[in-house]
Amino acid sequence: MNRIHLTRPQAVEIVEALRSREGAAGTVENQIYALGRLSRPDGSGVVRVDRIIPIRPNQYGKRESYGVALKPDALAGLVAATREHGGVFVKFHYHPMFGNSPINHFSGSDDLADKQLGELIGADQACFSVLMAEQPHGDYRFFARRAHPDGRLEPCSLMELRAPFRVHAPEATERLRSERFTRAKLDFGEGIVNTLWSLHVGIIGCGGLGWRAACALADSGVGSLCLIEYDKIEEGNLPRLPSAFPDDVGKFKLDVLATYLTRRYSDLAVETHRLNIIDALDRVDRVRTETVNVLKSCDVVLLVTDDHPSRYTPLLVCEDNLIPYIHCGMHPVGRDNMFCDVSIHVPGEGPCACCMRLIDENEGSRRGEAYIKGARFPNVAAWNAVAAGYVANAVRMLAVPLEGERLDRQRAWRIGLSSPSVEVLRPYRQACDACSKPHGEAHLVTTAPKSGGNVA
Repeated sequence: MNRIHLTRPQAVEIVEALRSREGAAGTVENQIYALGRLSRPDGSGVVRVDRIIPIRPNQYGKRESYGVALKPDALAGLVAATREHGGVFVKFHYHPMFGNSPINHFSGSDDLADKQLGELIGADQACFSVLMAEQPHGDYRFFARRAHPDGRLEPCSLMELRAPFRVHAPEATERLRSERFTRAKLDFGEGIVNTLWSLHVGIIGCGGLGWRAACALADSGVGSLCLIEYDKIEEGNLPRLPSAFPDDVGKFKLDVLATYLTRRYSDLAVETHRLNIIDALDRVDRVRTETVNVLKSCDVVLLVTDDHPSRYTPLLVCEDNLIPYIHCGMHPVGRDNMFCDVSIHVPGEGPCACCMRLIDENEGSRRGEAYIKGARFPNVAAWNAVAAGYVANAVRMLAVPLEGERLDRQRAWRIGLSSPSVEVLRPYRQACDACSKPHGEAHLVTTAPKSGGNVA
């Protein structure tokens, strides 16, 4: 199933254009168009919008409260721009309220128009249609689908990047109606289940923490994972890699983990990339471009490696491309305590992981070992399991925060493991070289009791 991903500024621009009454006396339907790219060469995956084409009032041939159409020359210009762009064509249109009732569906005329549009765009390029339906309390629901040249209309989902971002998932699939999700749906409703299923989560590093985080996300109902790792399993890794066995020694971690996950959940989409993230991103060639595109296809990226360079390098890509990311690291404190740092970052909305002093850009930019010694702590395997649960919960918080969860107030936590404690971390300096953002006064605040706590 395809997903359409908008950044927050794009979403704001589109909503404002769809609501515009420019050149009209009253409430009218509007259209706006966009060009984008698909994240996968096979025509599936995420649609990343990279150009928005607004429609001027004089380009409409019909513009009424419940009907809209473009003049032939305006539509021809859009088709020509799409073919020149060589990417994806996306149509957005708006349904105002009908009296006091929302129109939460594509109409018969919408079906006809989208089928004709799919045929017009042709088989060489993908064509999508998005409906924004006004709701009684002033908010909106979004519905999306793909129009194929043969007339098929395939449902897909729309993602809007916010802080936290929101995912407008399609109707529940057969998978989500299974008994496995009964308790979650009873307690939280189908929305949270649909949303998690719609996520495509990237995981950089599939060692002890990344491996367990991937399992925790799959168990949580996340529907698509992108795994990035280049290392092979050594005998010393076995205690930290559940589901890895002695006869897996010498095999690539990616292959063993992907086999386990897809065997456990046959409908889970697992995408693997066997590469060294530092080597791939420290180049100026096709490999770097492809790796950046892989990261851009993710709705959120996990930085869960065991050294600063392999966290710092993708952090810069995430910040430059407005990709939300979650950082988690395990660190020893003396000989009697261990803690993990978990932080949620939405570029353009808040501080980066370097601002929080969680990643050292000096160590990261040296491309030296910069090894985090906590990875070999005696019972780090058990603590990895605890930290993986916090990471999976951070992904859920970012996608569908529950009542009372305020990411603008709590984005980073230092969690004591040997001695249970939770500290809420704040930016510690006024400016950052990694993300070039000012962040006010430096401070570190402890807001949770030392005798335990819950990051949620």
